[in-house]
Amino acid sequence: MEFQEGNIVEKPAGYGQRLKQSILAWSKKPSVFHGLLTGGLLFVSKFVFYLSNNWEVIFEPSWMFFSFLIMGIAMFMAQRVEKQGEVYYNYKQALFTCSRIVFIAIFMSVFADFVLYYIVDGSLASQTLKIQIDKTILAFNELPVDMGDTDKDRIIEELRKSNPAALSSLFSNVFSKVLMNELLVLIIALFIRQKRDSNQDESLSTLFISSMKGEILRLSLSDKIPKLVQSYPGFGMVNSIYIKKGYLYLGSTEGKCKQISLGQDLKEFDFPGHTAGVTDMVVSENGKFLVTASFDGLVRVYSLENKRESPLEIGHHKSWVYDVAISSTNDKVYSAGRDRKVKQFKIRLSDLEKDLEEYKVEPLSEAQRVRYIGE
Repeated sequence: MEFQEGNIVEKPAGYGQRLKQSILAWSKKPSVFHGLLTGGLLFVSKFVFYLSNNWEVIFEPSWMFFSFLIMGIAMFMAQRVEKQGEVYYNYKQALFTCSRIVFIAIFMSVFADFVLYYIVDGSLASQTLKIQIDKTILAFNELPVDMGDTDKDRIIEELRKSNPAALSSLFSNVFSKVLMNELLVLIIALFIRQKRDSNQDESLSTLFISSMKGEILRLSLSDKIPKLVQSYPGFGMVNSIYIKKGYLYLGSTEGKCKQISLGQDLKEFDFPGHTAGVTDMVVSENGKFLVTASFDGLVRVYSLENKRESPLEIGHHKSWVYDVAISSTNDKVYSAGRDRKVKQFKIRLSDLEKDLEEYKVEPLSEAQRVRYIGE
């Protein structure tokens, strides 16, 4: 940073700094961790086979199946973490997730060969070449179409001239194995992608207007001239708003809470409200519950899986509650109030799933109204 006469001028990041930031961001991706974990398992497995005098197992179909299996498991585990909080997880993102795992795992597997050939046992390369020649001759014998002896001898002779420990052979081994596993990547990416919700596309062409009369108007912007799609009378003036996974959540100055679908189905649901205006609302990352704050000093939780259940009152302040937030683990709620306190409440999903006592909305007394809202 440079200071010039009270003005702050930020230097543009150089190429080295941008590269460092990109590497740091890339290294924090869950797919990188799972790729390193998978590669570490392959690395250790090769050493175990070498030390137990079973090096030929590396060239068996069972080893290829084992590699496919653990890389496939790593892809499914990584994508579950990487697509958390995403509105949708497209095919390109899934491809990058899977490809990172494959490349890192295969690179570490081939690096194990490098360590064994150059550091641990120099004679292992000749042993590997002998195994490859024996496997090739066995494959010739199992071919449904008989090859000429001349062609067989030429292939075997070229194989004898090769060196498995050469750096060019190791690099080509990485390239060929990555290409071979890309077929697995293409298939798994099709299964783990998360298509864009049609409700999200619809939300881009929808406008909601709150009128002074307490009516909500829904307009469609897909046409050149906006047109009224739906109206929601008697809700009250909107005091808080929240959008999550194709739904719009509204809180009114009269304490009412409403959920409106942004899709074409126009579904809506009214939750039991507060006794005073709703100041803030938020939906958990897993989409299972809604938390609201109000001028009545209360923090409430509503189940979004079973909307007919009564809300769960998890805490209160001595005055207005301004803001609420939910932890990324979906088990804690934080609230800030006019009483200058920030509170933390623990919640359990089981509390929302069991039958609760019937919730009754009682009007504020005159003393409460003066205390919370003012004269």
